Amino acid sequence: MLEWKNCPITAVSMVRPPLKPGGPTLVKADDNQHYFVKTNSEMRLDASHEAAASCVAASLGLSTPVTRLVKMHRVSGVRAGIGEGPTEEFGFGSRVLGFGHRLYDYVPEKLFGWVENLEEMVQWAVFDVWTANAGKAHPVFAGRCSEPPSIRAFKIGHSRCFGGFEVETYSEAPAREIDRYQRAAHSLDWTNTLKAIRCLSEEEVRAMLDYAPTELLNARYRDRLLEGLLVRQERLPELIARSFADSLSLDEHTA
Repeated sequence: MLEWKNCPITAVSMVRPPLKPGGPTLVKADDNQHYFVKTNSEMRLDASHEAAASCVAASLGLSTPVTRLVKMHRVSGVRAGIGEGPTEEFGFGSRVLGFGHRLYDYVPEKLFGWVENLEEMVQWAVFDVWTANAGKAHPVFAGRCSEPPSIRAFKIGHSRCFGGFEVETYSEAPAREIDRYQRAAHSLDWTNTLKAIRCLSEEEVRAMLDYAPTELLNARYRDRLLEGLLVRQERLPELIARSFADSLSLDEHTA
């Protein structure tokens, strides 16, 4: 998890700037690894939301990349280019897997059989409903050079979670790249993750959020997210039903 949360790494060079405002910046850090980094802006708390949701997702056992708190002060031009406040210093980074792996953000349908955790991606829908994720929520894939080929999907794309928890239905979100992978899974059985979330105590949800670095998530905002998650936890079957009303397999999995 994030035991290192109070020992941030430092971005030393920018490999690729954001492709759009609020998008991730690809950097090389002083640990000689590469990271896609999200930062907070004057309008959106992308880094804070990425940190909170990633910690909760990892605590639930969902596949997530290795993440780090990243100091951005040595990467000139990044903060000015995305409209951050002048005192912003930290970002939240997802590590790009290195030697022996290939990284993909899209897998064609004919290669779905190579994705070793395709059925897990169905569970991600429940998580995104719980956290009110209004983003496209596309996955990232790491492919290992092996025979037969193997690809593992990782849960990313949390920057638009928690937006005041005003998104009542998952279907109100934009078209999601993740949908095509979920449709390709053998079933729409998300029972395990639904039950896991419903069984969490307030103390357990708080502990999940407590993994997020304090530099990105202060106590007041942490309490606000906790309150929202607890409210949506109670209503989760109803919210899932409203979000996936057109699913033929819905009824048997939201009881």
